[in-house]
Amino acid sequence: MSLLLQGKHVWLREMTPDDLGAVLEVYNSHPAYNLWRNGTAALSLAELEQEYKAMLDIPSGHWMIVKTVETAQTAETAQTAETAQTAHAAKPEPKIIGVVHFSTAHPSPGKGWIGLFLIHRDCQGQGFGREACSLLEQYCAEQGCSQLHLGVIAEDEQTLRFWGKLGFEQYRQVTAPVGRLTQPVLLLAKQIAD
Repeated sequence: MSLLLQGKHVWLREMTPDDLGAVLEVYNSHPAYNLWRNGTAALSLAELEQEYKAMLDIPSGHWMIVKTVETAQTAETAQTAETAQTAHAAKPEPKIIGVVHFSTAHPSPGKGWIGLFLIHRDCQGQGFGREACSLLEQYCAEQGCSQLHLGVIAEDEQTLRFWGKLGFEQYRQVTAPVGRLTQPVLLLAKQIAD
């Protein structure tokens, strides 16, 4: 059974290879991020497939897509209704608005790690990222994590502000590989359980 995290406005579900095309749109809505990590404004499908396969090997790791509830409900209805073909014809295809990769025990038990958290540029500022993060925090705490960690490219001030508003605090700066490039990364953490 695949992991499904349900909130009021967003759902997170396990990503599959069939989602890669829509996830590529999410990545490519962030050309600055792609430049910081790969030196090019756009990521190719082949590069995304390679990253997806490499991160599947991380213990207790999860690739998740983020959908709005309306989109997720439309998809569920279309899959379960006898008139699935009619439902698909009448409504637009579900749209993935974000992608997340996280682990509940890597590199050490009790520490959850968010390796990737992207919400499509057009869907930012609407509370979707905040709710998706809250769902991740709840799930990681249920899995025995007392802290949630992540790294942010030091130049990415907008992302640093987002995580700061959610209660994450910087505890170290390192130089680390991010994508194909090595650069300063700020490590952030938040206490999510006692």
